[in-house]
Amino acid sequence: PNTYNFSCVGFIGRQEGRPDLIVAVRIGEARPLRNPLGQLILPINSTELFRRVATDAITTPGLLAPLGQFAIGQSVAATYGTVTRPAKVLAQRMVGRELERDRETPRYLEFFHAYGSLGLILAFATSLFLGDVLSLLVAREYRQVRVIIPLLIFGMYCREIFSIYHSLMFRYLKAWFPLWGAAIGAVIVIGANILLIRPLGFVGAALAQVAGGLGIALFAHAYARRVSPRADGFGEKMLTAAAVCAIALLTEHFEIPVLDKLLLATVGIAGYSGVLWKRRRIYFPFTLARTVRP
Repeated sequence: PNTYNFSCVGFIGRQEGRPDLIVAVRIGEARPLRNPLGQLILPINSTELFRRVATDAITTPGLLAPLGQFAIGQSVAATYGTVTRPAKVLAQRMVGRELERDRETPRYLEFFHAYGSLGLILAFATSLFLGDVLSLLVAREYRQVRVIIPLLIFGMYCREIFSIYHSLMFRYLKAWFPLWGAAIGAVIVIGANILLIRPLGFVGAALAQVAGGLGIALFAHAYARRVSPRADGFGEKMLTAAAVCAIALLTEHFEIPVLDKLLLATVGIAGYSGVLWKRRRIYFPFTLARTVRP
């Protein structure tokens, strides 16, 4: 009767119904004081001890999965933009003069095909290997973010396609084009975040970025076709980009070794380059006419 035994078990989590850590505390064989009413007096009871342990667990590095998975994924996936944007800027400057003189110049389509195809090749390579690079640079608990890197790169590719259409619509003085694109993208991303983040966490946030990028790319294509219809192969490029994303996701899911992924990348890029070579007279007639002499 003069000893105090009590236990408290509970969990802490950042999402309702999804515990990150289970915390159990027990006070055993304690000899508390008694007040004049006979009530037990302890310096700390089990529920208070649970709260203190839980608070320490939240702030202890390595116990909880990191809160910044999505931000880490975005930072790593931004490598795709870093390697593709210089090529796009250079091509835009080269083609820009042609567009200023003639908005209907075939050089724009060649720029679209060249950059769209280069972007696909780089998206395939970065989607396959950025996850492995991430594993070498971050702690083990951060590595689950690898699964969203292909999704984020696919979303970035869609935004790059939108920017190519923007360079054309600028020559047609369509000042509202980027504003409409930004508004549509924001509505899609916000709505998708509301629907997906709670059930899927940072994967849902990545899917929201994919939805936003795909949405503005589809808007840009539909808008550009109304202003200046061109056979730009938009559907083919989007389907290829989706296939690239799916392949990269499968390699992450089945944990394909790096050497096997290197073989897969070599075969895939060589096959796609072969298709481009066969279609070179369709995609790049203006350049071939200037560089290939009869």
